[in-house]
Amino acid sequence: MQIDEWEHASNNYRVQYGMDGLTHEVLLRRHILQDSGSIRASTTLIRHLRHHRIPCPAVLLADGGLRFVEHGGYNWQMFEFVHGDHFRGEESELTQAATLIAKMHHVFDTISPQRWNIVGINEAIGPLDQACWGAIHELGGVNDFERFVIVQRAFIHEYVGRASDALRRVAFKEDLIHGDLHPQNFLFPECSPCVILDFGNACFADYRYDIAMALHRLVRQYIVHQARPWRDSILAGVATFLGAYRTINPSVEQDVRLLPKFMSAMLFRKMAHNLGLYRKGARSWESCLSQWQRFFGFLDEVDAFQTVMS
Repeated sequence: MQIDEWEHASNNYRVQYGMDGLTHEVLLRRHILQDSGSIRASTTLIRHLRHHRIPCPAVLLADGGLRFVEHGGYNWQMFEFVHGDHFRGEESELTQAATLIAKMHHVFDTISPQRWNIVGINEAIGPLDQACWGAIHELGGVNDFERFVIVQRAFIHEYVGRASDALRRVAFKEDLIHGDLHPQNFLFPECSPCVILDFGNACFADYRYDIAMALHRLVRQYIVHQARPWRDSILAGVATFLGAYRTINPSVEQDVRLLPKFMSAMLFRKMAHNLGLYRKGARSWESCLSQWQRFFGFLDEVDAFQTVMS
């Protein structure tokens, strides 16, 4: 059974099988973007986190102790199946997720780039370099996506410039980060702690990118879940998230005003990646247009976060 079918392209499957008269379940994942090296690295990372009692699904080995199996041109991997709901936006869920992220970062501090071969490059800063947006000027407007980008060129350069100026004075760190902290990567089993999923985007970058992405995506869902004016909800959501994270890592307090800039940088990273896939012919213009329209909506939300966090 495909998991999260609403995504229309889910690569996660719940598999039920019988053995010894009992019914068992596993999560079977088809890796699309991860190569064999990054799968091995993320598997090692999961084991390290579980050793330090960070709740995440265990990797199940195939015959012969294999971490994954190649079949049909894809790498397939098995995980224990965890029953639960994804992050819906409840205040208790926001508190649990923020606390778990802080604990995960604490464990990540024990991992150094020199000792760990985490396949993933620090691309988080690149999209704030105006040079990486030169490809925009090579678009000819042959479809709706290219025309959309061309119309937004001046805005992109101006917005990237402001974010770059704000972060240029920041002393960046080389931390291990999760890299994809959104609502679908948190599970809340009944009567069990929050579980964190999907370490396929783990890389070495500044940990504040992780906080910024989680703050934006989780508080955004929290706002949707609330039946209150959005400004009241965003203030309460930011206070709840940062308050819970601060209980584990008090130093985040000094970075609060910078976090919206890290949100902007993360969004531009995704936009640049999306544009790169389009230029390589790896993604259709229709898909890219849909993604960019979402990203621009997210940028409006970042401005709202900037207002309440200043």
